[in-house]
Amino acid sequence: MADRDEPLIRLVWPGALALGLLGLIVGAALAALLAASPPLDLRALLDDAYLRRVVVFTIGQALVSTLLSVGLGLPVARALARRSRFPGRAPLL
Repeated sequence: MADRDEPLIRLVWPGALALGLLGLIVGAALAALLAASPPLDLRALLDDAYLRRVVVFTIGQALVSTLLSVGLGLPVARALARRSRFPGRAPLL
């Protein structure tokens, strides 16, 4: 654990630097992708029934996956947190 006398900035700067570099790389990739793509006709995309079904399915699938993960993960995490001793606890933590 870090000393209490050590300034917080000395503890946080490596993570902030990594986050900044990652953001710069992702931002540059997205900017290059947008620059190379043709102009977007949003009205034509919204009028296409096939694309609308694909987007609705994708959002529904993501919602169901999230609800299942959280719905199953929270009870398991709560049960494991309430037990102080069980086989495999050390490698799990």
